[in-house]
Amino acid sequence: MNKIKVKIAETNREVFCDKNSNLLHCLQNAGFALPGECGGHGVCGKCKVKVLSPQSLTPPSDAEKRLLTQEVLKSGVRLACQVRLIRDTKIAVSTSVKIDNTIRLTGETQRCEQDPTLIAKAFVISPESFGTSKSMLEDLENTLKARAGSLLVIKTLPLLLGKNEHHGKAIIYNDEILDLLPADSSRRLLGLAIDLGTTTIVGYLDNLENGENLAASVRLNPQRAWGADIISRISIVMEKTKHLGKMQKAVVNAINEMAKELCYKANVSCKDIYRIVVVGNPTMVHILAGVNPSSIAMAPFTPVFLRYLEFPAKELGISQVNPACKVSLMPHASSYIGSDILAGLISSEFLEETTALYIDLGTNGEIVLKADKQIFATSTAAGPAFEGATIKRGSVAWPGAVDHVWIENDKLGYSVIGEREAETICGSGIVDLIAIALKLGLIDPQGKIASSPQDEFEGFVCEVDGERAIRLSEKVYLTQSDIRQIQLAKAAISAGASILVKESGVSLDALKIYITGTFGARLNIKNAFKIGLLPLVSEKNVVQLGNAAGLGARMILHSRTREKQINELRSCITILELSTDPRFSDAFIEHMPFPSEDIQNSL
Repeated sequence: MNKIKVKIAETNREVFCDKNSNLLHCLQNAGFALPGECGGHGVCGKCKVKVLSPQSLTPPSDAEKRLLTQEVLKSGVRLACQVRLIRDTKIAVSTSVKIDNTIRLTGETQRCEQDPTLIAKAFVISPESFGTSKSMLEDLENTLKARAGSLLVIKTLPLLLGKNEHHGKAIIYNDEILDLLPADSSRRLLGLAIDLGTTTIVGYLDNLENGENLAASVRLNPQRAWGADIISRISIVMEKTKHLGKMQKAVVNAINEMAKELCYKANVSCKDIYRIVVVGNPTMVHILAGVNPSSIAMAPFTPVFLRYLEFPAKELGISQVNPACKVSLMPHASSYIGSDILAGLISSEFLEETTALYIDLGTNGEIVLKADKQIFATSTAAGPAFEGATIKRGSVAWPGAVDHVWIENDKLGYSVIGEREAETICGSGIVDLIAIALKLGLIDPQGKIASSPQDEFEGFVCEVDGERAIRLSEKVYLTQSDIRQIQLAKAAISAGASILVKESGVSLDALKIYITGTFGARLNIKNAFKIGLLPLVSEKNVVQLGNAAGLGARMILHSRTREKQINELRSCITILELSTDPRFSDAFIEHMPFPSEDIQNSL
């Protein structure tokens, strides 16, 4: 028998896989989005499952012996990417992490200005006109000054007019009739704004008739199972093109689930959703559209598309909406400066500033600088360290993650999301811990953990699996290699920012900095200065925006003026390609060390 049965303990669900197949791929195909930041190469050690029948799998690999202790292996914990199936087995998979309570809903849910492209319009067609007109459809289109958008509208027309005494209500989008309803229909006009991030997907359900936000939700992007960053995901597609379809299906399923969840929260029908606006980086949007993004990762880094695109939702597989729903994919400025960045620029006051820097501290490091009427932008290979992906005990900002750290009475204090036991540490907590370790002399400016710390702080330094580490709690610590990952990430961001500043000739004294992203919203700005992540400006000149891209997507959803603005903005930006810029390597090396003790003491 060539099929192996894998029973999932939490759900009693049974999954059938080929004998000798990889367990991670088997679970991915079945819809289980395990963390897999390294793309299944046995490096990150995060695709853990607990095997309840150990003899059914291949023995632990060298990677598992390196990443998991003997005690952990004996308890039945394995790395799914390193396991091949020999016989029927039962495993425990934790896929129920919810991060909805970590989204900071502040300005993102404000009421939006109304200049809608989608409207409901009542109409009356006089029966006397039928004798002289060519057809009912032409009467309808002449009356509404719009054209039928589908065969369904045409089929609905005679039935609607006959039952409603020639009265009705039309749903019109950009001069296209999407739907016909009885005149007394109580159907609402709803829209969905989606910020499609590499790490998370954020969705907003809005009433398109009054600009009100009805519900919001955030969830992990299930594509993390194929890698934490866009290059990992493109590499997976380049290895086997079938993974493109799997990733596209995974993200579409997530959007369908999100639509159902949002409508449940708002007590409305999914059939009332007539439009979806999507912003995101070009790779994520390519994958959503089912378009191979491989050309983005290869010189000359040319994407398949950058301009605004629009499709019927059903063409993408988005089903939990009205059958006539339109999906609008917003335009990008370049292969790495996506519509999420443009949407954030629109929703913030950045474009009104004379001199300003906009930094998206997400999985990808995008930086935009405005100098009078010029706008420069670049993207740095910062990697997903600040999202916790390449940090041994790191994670995104979800329940159980340490998000802030401080020193109190010669002890390290910390807060945990969800007020539970500390299990991991997210980006804002990592920045705090490194800043404090620098202040206490536990880390030197080169990033090396002290071999002999002062006696009162000796307990903060330990050894984990043969590597020195700064310990915060029993389960949470930063190793020497973790600190190096943060140095690489912060050097990329700060080097990119410094090159833009030099290119534009602006003065730091006049510079205002806008920080966006989930990580950026939680960031302690003073500690960001202390580790050298941000240019050293006055703290009062730093604005933390929260999810600026999400608010921008909502604004576009409600306003044709904003939609026109994002289409025009993309052509007003000068892109600096750091991969070919000879200044970048020197700037990167210069920004690798942490700031000197003098700068630390001045903050």
